[in-house]
Amino acid sequence: MSETAGAFGSIFKREIADPASTARLWWSLVAASLVALICVATGARILGDPDTQWHIGIGRQLLATENWPITDTLSHTFEGQRWIAKEWLSQILLATAFELAGWRGVALLTAFALALSAFLIARETARRCGAAWGIAAALMAFTLVASTLVARPHVLVFPVVTAWIILCVRGAENGTPPWRALPLLVLWVNMHAGFTMALVIAAGMGLEALVKAPPSRRVTTLFGWGAFGFASLLATLVSPYGVEPLILNLKLASGNEAMQFIGEWQSPKLDARFGIVITLAGFALVALARDLKANAARIILLAVLGFVVLRHERFFMTFGLVMPIVAGPALADLCRRLASRAGLFQDFTVPPGMTAPLLVGGFLTASATLIATRSLEPPATVSAPAALAAVSHELRRKPVYNSYDLGGFLILNNVKTFVDGRSDQLFLGGFFTRLVEANKAPQPNQLGKLLDDFRIEWAFVGARKPEAELFPLLEGWRLLHKDDAAHVYVRR
Repeated sequence: MSETAGAFGSIFKREIADPASTARLWWSLVAASLVALICVATGARILGDPDTQWHIGIGRQLLATENWPITDTLSHTFEGQRWIAKEWLSQILLATAFELAGWRGVALLTAFALALSAFLIARETARRCGAAWGIAAALMAFTLVASTLVARPHVLVFPVVTAWIILCVRGAENGTPPWRALPLLVLWVNMHAGFTMALVIAAGMGLEALVKAPPSRRVTTLFGWGAFGFASLLATLVSPYGVEPLILNLKLASGNEAMQFIGEWQSPKLDARFGIVITLAGFALVALARDLKANAARIILLAVLGFVVLRHERFFMTFGLVMPIVAGPALADLCRRLASRAGLFQDFTVPPGMTAPLLVGGFLTASATLIATRSLEPPATVSAPAALAAVSHELRRKPVYNSYDLGGFLILNNVKTFVDGRSDQLFLGGFFTRLVEANKAPQPNQLGKLLDDFRIEWAFVGARKPEAELFPLLEGWRLLHKDDAAHVYVRR
């Protein structure tokens, strides 16, 4: 733990004696508190992902049993098959927040993780370009990752990812590998499955260090960063499951049956948000290309991450955190030059004095007021407590058919699922494809066959899901309960 604290601390140690550091600190806190306020204000949205609830359910199980699971015990369709809780640390954090303060605690934990990331980005950019540019970089990152902002492990690990990027960038500029960052990678491995992106970031910054090194030091630089890369690879094995999370990531890279049906694994939609992202990325690449030789490695890194984003929307999170840090100074310089040519102001300035502390206090007060006065609950698309209350405890123990988006809710309420969001490891072998095809069929025959094959006794169906239209057409089933969130059917 002390090593991890030291890794975070090393981000700030150069600024202690800097007279302007206090101002940069306060304006970085302005950016962080503003991002926290936006996050809290959209509380219903950040709780609207179905996976949030099964992550909490697994965290509660981990706390209760003090054992890391190795087989599935949460579904009746794949019970007993190999399954690991590779994001166990984030799941424990989510479960702890939920036990202490309910959904408000989960929302606060998510807002804190996002705010801390914004603070680190703003602080680092402010150190290089000034406080106003620090705020701009933090808000740019928030814009880029906005589509991924839900209460799930990938958001909780944002501060760790941000600190890793900052230390790797500093290491490239200094020519020395950031050895103190390795504890951050160990945290990343146990918090979120996207830790292989850390190796990509380290490789990109290692390439920059090698290119910038004088000829007399290139061999030393190559071996130093090579050793750091090997140590980083070893750090990815430091988890209760050893090499298995890394192997699972490599398998996912080659494809997965469920990927073609789950939105975050598909290519991003060509909408207005995507247009904003492309515009920001274009400006960043243009800014870096002005000094092509010095920034070649950063351009390559952004190009690689951009390619991954174009294949899978879920990687917006990594791209969104990397781009403001690696391209921030170049973007600030480009904007200054463009403004100068246009005869406009050449730099942004921030108000002096007590403005920043007052803004921080105002944003935090507004956030606390929203948390205290608003009812924070998951929306009806992923939660149906009234419908589940209509189901007897005896029936809950029998095999259920549930809509995909309600799987997390059932896990949180100790009901074994038919399907849920753990499709990186389970619900494969043709299962997911068959499920989707049955739900899309115009007639209920395929769905009925599916229910018979798995000996389903009751169904928990999302009110807005395609199967809600099919169940009334099935013979041998009757409606037990119906509301705006879910329909419950039982065999006659």
